Amino acid sequence: TILFLDLNRFKKINDNLGHKVGDKILKQVAKNLMKLDAFVGRLGGDEFIVVLQNKTLREDVAPHIEHLYSLIEHDYHIDNFTFFIGLSVGVASYPKDSTHIEDLMACADKAMNKAKSIHSTNTVYYQEMIQDYKFDDFLLEKELRDAIKNKDLLIYLQPKYDTAKNKIHSYEALIRWEKDGQFISPVMFIPVAEETGLINEITNFVLEETFKLAKKWHDSGREPYKISINVSMVDFVSDKLVTNIQEKLEHFGAKAEWFELEMTESIFLDKSDKIEQKIQSLIQMGFGIALDDFGTGYSSLSYLTRFPINTLKIDKSFIDNLTSDYSKAFALLKSILTIAHDLELSIVIEGVETQEQLSIINSLGLFIIQGFFFYKPMPVNEIELLAS
Repeated sequence: TILFLDLNRFKKINDNLGHKVGDKILKQVAKNLMKLDAFVGRLGGDEFIVVLQNKTLREDVAPHIEHLYSLIEHDYHIDNFTFFIGLSVGVASYPKDSTHIEDLMACADKAMNKAKSIHSTNTVYYQEMIQDYKFDDFLLEKELRDAIKNKDLLIYLQPKYDTAKNKIHSYEALIRWEKDGQFISPVMFIPVAEETGLINEITNFVLEETFKLAKKWHDSGREPYKISINVSMVDFVSDKLVTNIQEKLEHFGAKAEWFELEMTESIFLDKSDKIEQKIQSLIQMGFGIALDDFGTGYSSLSYLTRFPINTLKIDKSFIDNLTSDYSKAFALLKSILTIAHDLELSIVIEGVETQEQLSIINSLGLFIIQGFFFYKPMPVNEIELLAS
């Protein structure tokens, strides 16, 4: 099995602080990689390769990947600077992915790039990637265009559970795509949608469907649960974003107060006046603003005071680490929760899947939880039955 590794954000460190600092980081990473019981090599730049001999099954490979993360993902202290280095890992295995070394390398590289486009600190197995969707990105784009045109996309809602009140607090609207009886993972099509600009049409679809649904619920006297809608950086590039949202609200008779817009850190880190003006306009309209996936990007605290953010969503990666690296993960989670509480932010903890994780979180207080432990994403009709 070949593991293709890439250091997250290394280029930014290299560009801003110079190659001297970057080289020192690479040397420390290489030194740590040599502790693996495997063949290790550097391909160039910040890309490394690990070859696991006689390991072809996922259950045999997974422990080595966990060990890899424990060796590399931590703070590095270089020339009075401290950096956290994260990894994106692509995995390809002989013979199921390929029987030729060049092709096997290409498969691992492609899986790594997919991991990097999904999320920092992630692993993608090539076999799973092609099983999720067997077309290349160009065909995927064509199929996605057809799906949007033919209205083959679906809205699912995932409840967020308030552990203090023991009841559903709100929902997040999630996009789903079903083709020929098979669901195509958002992991596969969202990066393509963002790259091609199709994400704008997907966002429009989600806005229309959720506005329509919320209006229906309010008119029928249902409890007014707030619905969260994801808005990407690509959406914010459009000059028509705010006007478009306003027009849709008016068309469907919905109110901005019924919704929360979820944005990732990249949007808040953009220094352009246009981006800030758009965020302020949406706030003035009455939308709540949630910072999504907190802790996975640059995690600058400055924008927590610069923008009137209502909700901080703590990323799943923190919760995953509670059971693998308890002391550090617990201390970090506790600190983030303290900051959010002091700033009077609502807190949503994502990715809670087990009783053990929930018990650890409950020891720090009662929060809003989003994760499979309580509810998976569900079609709207199932949500309505649940609510009734």
